[in-house]
Amino acid sequence: MSIYRWLVGLAVAIAMSTMAAAEDSPQPLIAGNPAVAPLKWVGLLMFQNAKNETFSCTAQFIAPRVLLTAAHCVQDNQTGEWYDTNKMYFFLQYQNDNASDIYKVICTGHLAGYAPKLAANATDDQKEQAFEDAMQYDYAMILVNHDSITGHMKVDTEWLGKHPMAVQIGYPGAIEGGMIVQRDPGVLALSLSRPNEVILMHANPNMTQGTSGGAWIANFTNGESQGNNVIVGVTSFGNPSWPGITFGPYFRQDTYGSLFDYVSKGCPK
Repeated sequence: MSIYRWLVGLAVAIAMSTMAAAEDSPQPLIAGNPAVAPLKWVGLLMFQNAKNETFSCTAQFIAPRVLLTAAHCVQDNQTGEWYDTNKMYFFLQYQNDNASDIYKVICTGHLAGYAPKLAANATDDQKEQAFEDAMQYDYAMILVNHDSITGHMKVDTEWLGKHPMAVQIGYPGAIEGGMIVQRDPGVLALSLSRPNEVILMHANPNMTQGTSGGAWIANFTNGESQGNNVIVGVTSFGNPSWPGITFGPYFRQDTYGSLFDYVSKGCPK
């Protein structure tokens, strides 16, 4: 067993222990209501690659014109392909082929760490390790062409010690064909192998394809008062070896703030 798998296994064990000790155990996966907070700020991101294959992710407003999602929803870091923003659209409050508004994408950006620079003579093992490490930076921001009609969520950076639990949201293709937004609560744990990786221990192995970029929301509630519905992560990837476990990036204030400034200003070259 690799040290990485051992450390992840240990973190999962810690998360399970925390879950068992929690006074309010997570409830089962249920369909969400996009008419109310916080899901009224969420929607479906659709895009195409160079082969004109269509994909979807989950995204959400974090500012009047800025979305938060996963970096792999805007660029393939192994091939280097940036997905064409002219073929990228965001459908706010998407549900059963309906949306309250449709947004065109102006530009996208992510952290440099998501696209590792490999030596020309890098071995396959070194490449695999580099791309695995890069996933701890797997979040992106997107500038759209007009303001959100429903408002936006707030993001909490450097939140360790404040939020033991969160609700994962998204449009998983394995549930209702990705037509209905789902929510699934779980316990948070910091990865013991990577400093910017967080683990969400939830209950449903079907929260997979389509949920990428979906927010992990602490203090999830329909109320909109200060401190409610704060984003503490986004879905990056899962591992078949640990069904019901989702991995995502930990937001550092300096890098998160720099990316937000860059995208808000139109992604200047």
